[in-house]
Amino acid sequence: MAKKNIPVISNIDMTEIYRKIILEVGEEFPEFLIFEDQPFDMMRFEMPNGRNVLYFNNCDNICEKIISEMKNPKAEKTVAPDFMVHSLGDEDVSFLYTVAVLISEMLEIPCPQIEFRDSFADRHGESIGERNMVILATVPAEHFTLMIRCMAHEIRHLWQYKYHPEYNESYKKPEKDGVDSYLDCIAENDAEAWASKLYLEIFNVDDITDNGEYAMGNAELKKRILKLRDEIELDEEYVYRLKGFLGVLE
Repeated sequence: MAKKNIPVISNIDMTEIYRKIILEVGEEFPEFLIFEDQPFDMMRFEMPNGRNVLYFNNCDNICEKIISEMKNPKAEKTVAPDFMVHSLGDEDVSFLYTVAVLISEMLEIPCPQIEFRDSFADRHGESIGERNMVILATVPAEHFTLMIRCMAHEIRHLWQYKYHPEYNESYKKPEKDGVDSYLDCIAENDAEAWASKLYLEIFNVDDITDNGEYAMGNAELKKRILKLRDEIELDEEYVYRLKGFLGVLE
């Protein structure tokens, strides 16, 4: 019996795809993901709130296929499984895609595909370097900017995957090694320092110094991450562009 190919998310740079869809469709459109070897060409998964998550099989004209489906829906529709469900509005999805493009360009890496989930095993996010993918847990609307911080953290891991693969050798999983061990490695220290620096520069919020519970109260670890943060230099042009897009220019 011939072995069936297992669908996997496509490893592609989403920079131009996200940009072109925002330009052609507008600033409100549903989450979409691009796969290899799906058993269907495209599918709409409808969530309980009536919004959709779109799955597409990759092809040479993938961008045109996505734009066509968003403007003139034709794909079969089915009920979204629980793991797909998220509470973001379509305007939030396109907004976060734009932020992902800017952060990725700032770090000089390919923009990942971004997946959103309401329920994500008590984690804020995950990056998958070999697939160039980021999964983000949603947060209540009043804490929306925290999704940007989490995205920055996860995309920094993709930067590590490209420029410092040795960082991954020290990485530990919290569910396996415990939270203390998970935080106490260069991969997490660097991602935390970079994300905190970006958050501080954009929103003028110091989420490490002003947080007594940061790093489970581990003063030495907190000091180490703050030292790394002080050593990081951000591209000021992209900081300015992000602040402008996010509406926080002074």
